Amino acid sequence: MVTVKLHTFLKKYHPAGGEVNRIEYRKGMTVQEVLEHLGLDAGAVGLILVNSRLARANCELAEGDAIDLYPVFGGG
Repeated sequence: MVTVKLHTFLKKYHPAGGEVNRIEYRKGMTVQEVLEHLGLDAGAVGLILVNSRLARANCELAEGDAIDLYPVFGGG
């Protein structure tokens, strides 16, 4: 399993409206595949952390990884 925590308005992509998803791990799985599984548009995700480290969508995952997804932030 990999754990995916959705932050702020990305929580709407959780089936029950929560923030934590658990997804069955598959060898060679990438963050991009997790985004697709959740129905997330990669353009909506501004920051990806895997095990508290900055990562990209093409990052290959390992069993037990924890992914944090933050939306694009804007301000002025």
